[in-house]
Amino acid sequence: MNENVNLSLTLKNIGPFNELSMKIKPITIITGESTTGKTYLLKLIHTLLSSLNEIQVKVTKYEYGIEKIEGEFNSTFTSLTHQINLEVLKQGTSEGYIDLSIHLPEKIYKLPLRVLKDGVMIADEGAIHWVMQLKYPLITPLLIPEDRIFLTKYLLPGSIELLSKSIKEIIKTLHDIDRTYSVAVTIPESLRALAKSIPYYIVELINYNIQTISNPILLNQALDLCNKTIEQYGKIEISTNLNLTFTNTLGHQININTAPEAIAATTASIIPLPSLLKQKTKLKLISIDHIETNLTPPLTEALIHNLIKYITENNNTTLILTVHNLDTLVSIDATIRELIPENVEKYIAAYELKRQKENITCRKLEITNKHGIEIPDYLDEYLTYLGNKQAELLKI
Repeated sequence: MNENVNLSLTLKNIGPFNELSMKIKPITIITGESTTGKTYLLKLIHTLLSSLNEIQVKVTKYEYGIEKIEGEFNSTFTSLTHQINLEVLKQGTSEGYIDLSIHLPEKIYKLPLRVLKDGVMIADEGAIHWVMQLKYPLITPLLIPEDRIFLTKYLLPGSIELLSKSIKEIIKTLHDIDRTYSVAVTIPESLRALAKSIPYYIVELINYNIQTISNPILLNQALDLCNKTIEQYGKIEISTNLNLTFTNTLGHQININTAPEAIAATTASIIPLPSLLKQKTKLKLISIDHIETNLTPPLTEALIHNLIKYITENNNTTLILTVHNLDTLVSIDATIRELIPENVEKYIAAYELKRQKENITCRKLEITNKHGIEIPDYLDEYLTYLGNKQAELLKI
């Protein structure tokens, strides 16, 4: 595994934070009580990288000057934050700062931003120059939000429905000529229209789903990954009429849309990954918000194990997980000890966000191979409370 720090982030007067500084390593865990800004951080990082991504794509198509690039970045970033109601500048302040650095073996790419009430400004002209020189985006982000269980009812079935005719034509063509191709399908206008009513990162998630489903090779990779995760429950297969079905260990078969929601949620989380990982960027960032939400503990553990195993085998992928559940933290801890038996602190970072009056602080948690991940304060207090209650019951 690549021990280089993939990303570093420093904030001042941003969102709920007076100040925050963190290094995002190949596997990064963010924990803390509710309303401490975990989801905010994921959305902010994703918005920053999506904005950078969009500008770099435009730069390859058009000849932009320095002022044009700065204006386009401001416009894109502001538009995306408004779409998801992300208040960037901390209330009661007139100016904030964001310093994002992307660490790659050959170079560190720095993107310092000055945040004002009416938008953002790139604070260093040098950042604009490296944006102009790159031929393709440095990093591709994918955000799987916490409410994915509700998305599953529309996300996976909707993607398949939009593509059912195209997939049938693809499979028929491949069957007729007996060859394997990487096939791309034009995104339907109905999908583009969704951008007006739902957050952009959900549209991206559907887009990755469509890319995966429309490519027979990627679809098989996605199904293999899903089946590794749910093997103790059963197996997901694609039938001749292009319906995804789930067969449990007793042999009972049901349509995936009516399968247990935990199975469906896991499927929705994994299906987009193959198309993300094929992107021509030097680094891929997968962010999963509250991975344990609406998943059974065994499925959460299996999904964590497969994702971390993939990260340990691929130097170009980074994973950020937000967690507020002790069982999930223990599962991550056990997986890390198994898959990274030495020098765990080089590859893993863990942080606890904690509210103190009107500010949220960020504390780095200790991680060692011997002791694992340090139990954060709020969970330590919770365990102490449970222990005291148990002791009182035993006295009775």
